[in-house]
Amino acid sequence: MQVEEAGIIDKINQETQLLNEEVKRLMASYQNEKQQCDELQKSCLSFLFFMLYKTNN
Repeated sequence: MQVEEAGIIDKINQETQLLNEEVKRLMASYQNEKQQCDELQKSCLSFLFFMLYKTNN
């Protein structure tokens, strides 16, 4: 019984480690996507302000 329980605990620990690694990967991907979106938003705002300036001058 204890050997079986130890095997189950080991499997749970392995799965937990895999899930933690996947969460880290997803968080890194999210941070990268967010940074790209922030940069695109800044570019769009700069363009809009430029166009607004050009239409008023």
